[in-house]
Amino acid sequence: MTSDKQILKLFFQFSWKTAVVAVACIALCAVVPRFSPEDYIYFLDIPVFIAMQILASAVITAYFFNGLTREDKLKVFFTIFAATALSGTIANLSANSIRLAANDNVMVDFITFGVINAAAALFTLSMTRLKKISVDRVAEDGGSTRKANKLEELALKTRPIVVSVLVLLLSTAFALIPPEYFVDANFAVTVPFFFYMQMLMTLVLTYFCFNSLTGKEKYRAYFTILSLALLLGAIANWDHAQFTPRVGGRVLVSSVSFVTMNLGGLLTVLIFYRWKDYLKNMKARFDGGSA
Repeated sequence: MTSDKQILKLFFQFSWKTAVVAVACIALCAVVPRFSPEDYIYFLDIPVFIAMQILASAVITAYFFNGLTREDKLKVFFTIFAATALSGTIANLSANSIRLAANDNVMVDFITFGVINAAAALFTLSMTRLKKISVDRVAEDGGSTRKANKLEELALKTRPIVVSVLVLLLSTAFALIPPEYFVDANFAVTVPFFFYMQMLMTLVLTYFCFNSLTGKEKYRAYFTILSLALLLGAIANWDHAQFTPRVGGRVLVSSVSFVTMNLGGLLTVLIFYRWKDYLKNMKARFDGGSA
């Protein structure tokens, strides 16, 4: 016997409308900061700014994507977070309105802050669709040839997101190790080149490690890895300042921190998909043996 259950599911859909919205968001982020008055500029500690951005992405996710499963909400959150980072880069290239200041502070123009978050929300909404789908649930019908042992039962009860969070926490702990404990090499690049390098690195990792995913799933993996890498880099920089600004619009990059943040983001997403496949095979083995 089977029973149907309807759930709200997230789908990524790329079309010409998404492209139009993306161009409009780029224009918005490039133009508005140039005309923003100085009355809305404030100085914040780096951890406060990061926490405020995380909170803004979480609020946008909760407001526009209510009713989704926790897994889909997490996908939306990291997509918005990555889109905000890209929007902020465009705004900074145009007017440099969010930048590092003295005493480990960040100078934030709150009009620009609102614009880049609004652009990220619009872009995410333009490439996502919410649909109700029916899920067949197989009723207990005799069971499989053998029962799962204790370790297998524990594995079946452990959700992929839990395993990914554990990997992310381990990556964060590793990112907090000062690079002087390793043979480190620093290199200086311009700020735009750094972000292009980061996006290209994420693209290469996505297509090499997630070759079996479909096009839309690859986009999800790409934005999730990118946002996690940026988050790990921000945490590492807050702890031991390995990404420091230099004269001429350049940034000094620690090779150890750069590798650590990308490796942590990759492993978190990779283990999520691998654990998901593992659970699927396990469930088919123990719950669908008589099918």
